[in-house]
Amino acid sequence: MYKVRYSDSEKQEILKERNTTGISVREICEKYGITVQTFYAWRTRLSIPLPAFSSEPGMKSKSDLPNPIEEENKTLRRLYINLSEHNYQLAKFLEK
Repeated sequence: MYKVRYSDSEKQEILKERNTTGISVREICEKYGITVQTFYAWRTRLSIPLPAFSSEPGMKSKSDLPNPIEEENKTLRRLYINLSEHNYQLAKFLEK
């Protein structure tokens, strides 16, 4: 298989093309004759993040969606506070 070598500036341009056009990583890789693994290795080494493109115009990105872990933590904190208060009241009642 023929091996193509790209300079760092060419690699950055390929990665930026993905960011500006919004086409899939697979299509970019096919266009330039590289593997998907190579694309992500370049991205990691050159520290260029991929934007979050939504498939439909009205869709929310992942950062806009509520994090289920944070929601569960809020609920558990509220329950802990309520139980602590109830425990304090019971202890106070039993002291009498």
